[in-house]
Amino acid sequence: MCDGKPITYFVACSPPSSSIIRIDNNTPCTMTAIIEWHHNRETVGTIEQGQQISFAVPALRKLKIVCDGEGGIGKGTYLIKLRRRYR
Repeated sequence: MCDGKPITYFVACSPPSSSIIRIDNNTPCTMTAIIEWHHNRETVGTIEQGQQISFAVPALRKLKIVCDGEGGIGKGTYLIKLRRRYR
C-alpha cells in the first residue's frame, strides 16, 4: 500500500554478505528503500515512478521499502544478489 509505512522484504538469516540490490518502481508513487547493513548502518534511496536503481551493499542485513503517494498499491520488483566467498 502507498501509505508511508515501511514493509520488510528481506532479513538475512546468516551472517551478512556483500550484496547488490536492484529495485524497479512501477507505480505513480515514490518509493524509498531503507537498507540496513553491518554495524547498524543504513542507506536510504528514493526511487521515482518508472525508475530503476541499484545499490551495492557491503553486508546486507535488512531491506525495507516505503511507498508514499495518493493511496493505491505500490507495485514494482526487487532483485538481491548475495555475494559470498567460499574457502
